[in-house]
Amino acid sequence: QQIIQSDLKRQKDNFYAVCAVAFLVLVMAVLLVNRYKVIHKAKRQVEMEQMRNHIAKDLHDDIGSTLSSINIMSRVLLQQAKSGITDMAGLQKIKDHSSAIMESMSDIVWAINPQNDTAEKMLYKMKEFAAEILDPLGIHYHFIVKGGFENLKLDPQKRRDLYLIFKESVNNAAKYSNCHTITIRLSIEGASIQLDVTDDGKGFDQQTVKRGNGLRNLEERSHAVGGTLQCISRTGSGTSVKLDLPIT
Repeated sequence: QQIIQSDLKRQKDNFYAVCAVAFLVLVMAVLLVNRYKVIHKAKRQVEMEQMRNHIAKDLHDDIGSTLSSINIMSRVLLQQAKSGITDMAGLQKIKDHSSAIMESMSDIVWAINPQNDTAEKMLYKMKEFAAEILDPLGIHYHFIVKGGFENLKLDPQKRRDLYLIFKESVNNAAKYSNCHTITIRLSIEGASIQLDVTDDGKGFDQQTVKRGNGLRNLEERSHAVGGTLQCISRTGSGTSVKLDLPIT
């Protein structure tokens, strides 16, 4: 009888011990999940704060200066109109500047929309932009994607700057290279995203051609998000813009 009671007591003690351990594991799991949520929320807030700072800078520098120039040109045109002068070139500049502002605002709205957090949405927007720019110009293009972009999430600032680097690279090739074909490669290599925009245009001599604002802007954007940018070109051999962007 005593042996049976001793076994029952031992089993009961073991059951209580198991329950206590299970409860502690559950408490630790809840604490870890809450800690992860707090850290993730804090990281997200930092990312959004950085995004807001960049947007504020863009609004002040790019859009602000463009609006100022539109305002000045409008006043000049009004004065000329009073004298019976119609400056078509001035009107065209206002149209071009206002179109640029609308495009910039569209990019900003897209970047801050949480529904566009996935890389898959970014890919869709890239392909849409390439078609809108290159199809009307009769420029053939190949858009090659390798890697698991459907499961990739980028912070808002990296996603925005990656898109803008791609956009400016394609724009420059379309406007200045006199190319027939543009090849766009986007891939995931290890812990980095690789972007390569290559055209078969006239190219340029990197030793003699001055570095323009366009290339400086691309380099500044890539450095801001921890990436490296390389522009390779030779006269008669086209131009290639390569970006290496760490995912984390």
